[in-house]
Amino acid sequence: AIEAIAAASAEADPVEDNHRLRALESCLAKLKQRDRNMVLARYESDGGVEEASRCSGRSTAATYKALGRVRQLLKQCVSQQIQIEQGT
Repeated sequence: AIEAIAAASAEADPVEDNHRLRALESCLAKLKQRDRNMVLARYESDGGVEEASRCSGRSTAATYKALGRVRQLLKQCVSQQIQIEQGT
């Protein structure tokens, strides 16, 4: 699931992909358990918004909104992690 999220987030060279994957794993660990489970359920091979909704106990509409919010948080967190790793 983590690799699917990383692949969906950007097309980059293998070294950058490795940095992004490590940063994403770190950022996912920082999420609330409910949000992490929702994201992982969404991006598993058989997952979808309906599965994420069921796992998080939210309505489908609320899940779409929550996924958008969490994706934005993850994007910001990954960017910050990579900047810290690169020392910039």
